Amino acid sequence: MNLQLELPFQEFSSCTSQSLDNSSTFINNMKLPVHRWFRFSAGFSAQWVETIITQAKERGETTVLDPFSGSGTTLLASEKLGVECLGIEAHPFVVRIARAKLLYQTDADAYLEHIQKVIKCAENIQPCIDTYPKLIHECFSISSLESLDRLRQSWEKFADDSSESQLVWLTLVSIIRHVSHAGTAPWQYILPNKKKQYSITTQIIFAQM
Repeated sequence: MNLQLELPFQEFSSCTSQSLDNSSTFINNMKLPVHRWFRFSAGFSAQWVETIITQAKERGETTVLDPFSGSGTTLLASEKLGVECLGIEAHPFVVRIARAKLLYQTDADAYLEHIQKVIKCAENIQPCIDTYPKLIHECFSISSLESLDRLRQSWEKFADDSSESQLVWLTLVSIIRHVSHAGTAPWQYILPNKKKQYSITTQIIFAQM
């Protein structure tokens, strides 16, 4: 008999105070493999999720349902613990992020080969940034936006349904925040009039991610 996982608030006392204190923040996830691949401010602690699922497993066979699965924190934590999990998410972009993260077992060499192919092709692509909205131009320097556009066009040339292609897409998406000079509020709302002290060169961070 499957046990549907409910958030057992009455049993939270058995969790460590540290996991409780950070349960509603994604910050600690930025130190964890896979979870850190995309910063999702609306997310919550993967370690907290693992604690709750582990408690549920002790009571019997468990199936997890996350009706607001976001970037896949619960799905990844459940897979790590060998628990069946169903996730529902309304935002198509965030769904794509989660699906890409769940491809973490993709062969590393295949991923590296694909991303190097994208980088090499991008070197010979003419950027076209005139069609981007004004807000985008306010958030990036011309050189950063041109580099991102080259990489986008290059990725699209080689885009397919392979896991390595989807992970390269995730890599490109993940660097956007880093290469922008625009400031952001805690929930990642763009603040074009507030600028960072520094931003990272697009080509460098894309190759390092």
